[in-house]
Amino acid sequence: MKERNTERSYGMKCMLIIFLCFFMTSTGYIAWLYDLMALSWEGFPDLISMGAGYLLQAAGIFLFSLYIGKRGDIRRPLAIFLLPAYLICMIPSYITGSLALAVTFGFLSNLICGMIAGYYLYLLSKADIKNRAKIFGIAYGASTILSWILSLAAKNSIYSSFINALICIICSAPVILIERSIRNCNDDAVSERKDERPAGTKWMIPVASLIVALFSIVEHICFSFPSSDIKGTVHLELTRLFYGAGLVIAGLISDRNRKHGAVITLGALVLPFITLTLKNGAVPAGIVWSLSYFATAFFSVYRVILFCDLADRKKDCRISGYGLMAGRIGQSAGTVLSFALSHSVMAMAAAGAVLYCVAVFAFFWLYQKIYMPDADRRMSEEEHFQRFALKHDLSQREREIMRLLLQKETTPMIADRLFVSESTVKFHVHNILQKTGCSSRKELYEHFEQDRRGS
Repeated sequence: MKERNTERSYGMKCMLIIFLCFFMTSTGYIAWLYDLMALSWEGFPDLISMGAGYLLQAAGIFLFSLYIGKRGDIRRPLAIFLLPAYLICMIPSYITGSLALAVTFGFLSNLICGMIAGYYLYLLSKADIKNRAKIFGIAYGASTILSWILSLAAKNSIYSSFINALICIICSAPVILIERSIRNCNDDAVSERKDERPAGTKWMIPVASLIVALFSIVEHICFSFPSSDIKGTVHLELTRLFYGAGLVIAGLISDRNRKHGAVITLGALVLPFITLTLKNGAVPAGIVWSLSYFATAFFSVYRVILFCDLADRKKDCRISGYGLMAGRIGQSAGTVLSFALSHSVMAMAAAGAVLYCVAVFAFFWLYQKIYMPDADRRMSEEEHFQRFALKHDLSQREREIMRLLLQKETTPMIADRLFVSESTVKFHVHNILQKTGCSSRKELYEHFEQDRRGS
């Protein structure tokens, strides 16, 4: 019971950190985009923000992974360094009104933004695998919805330099405080949960990175969220509400069933092809943006959770940010290709279709490697358990308790889970030991394992 409460507490703290960090960095990024739009010509903000800015975010994630690889873990509070550094790099470009300074300091803020993302994805990889997608989806979704509410209340003045600085300060303080407690929680309880998951094949990480990069390229070739639309009829924060809703839905689905979340993501990435045919037609740009954001939400959850799960599986925390890093590289490449092929919708659709087919092929290879062996193993374990229970004539209640005994749960934990008294649990445990010919729980576990190996 104590361990479950510790994991729940860690999950809530992790969700708060992701919520605050993403709210701060996404608001700063949009403010930087608005600043570029005001200081430059059409097309330039997209190439700078999504072409170069995303590459620098990927570089920031990579730098953080190098730090973790060298240290092995977070040994000091990073938020106290990263968040003020982001604030320092973010503000000067808005105050001066100089395009050169806006680009320079914007690049620096994107680099640190990537390091911040690497930091909170590292924390996410330590969370309970059953709640990981939910934590991420709700945190990102809630920050997106809050941005919309504040944009309505402040009439988009939240993107001014003063309010952005205030947001940065307000978000930094609780993150620094929460980090102090989350590190102890992480060291004491959560790390012990990483037990017997197989490492898998050596090609998983490269193939997963390729899949994420290709899907990102396809997404941005077919629809790259052009800033010129924002100057026209698109209300950015209103369309991002669909992104927030999609994030929450995708997180809930993925935690309920990883396989379903992955397949739905694959289907959702067909939407960019639909929006490609709509964006130059009679359909309002706001609807196209909303559909694209909704599809992007599923992919955003998938790429992050895939690599957090792989980090867990391979017991290498550096991997946790690779999904977002590959996604940012793909988005940057997709933006450049979108500009290069902008003269022809057919050329964009053809390029996107070819890359999508390659990504789908790789997707199903990875899908089989990650999900199918687990399903087969669970089936065989269930078959063995039923044979063992039938062999020793265990009742239905004894089977329920036997499952929990095999999970190393204590008598109070079993009583709490099954809503029975501890004396009832002890009575059934005594009967199980008698029927199986064991003298202790340890012997019961060893007997079960020996029976499995012999079957």
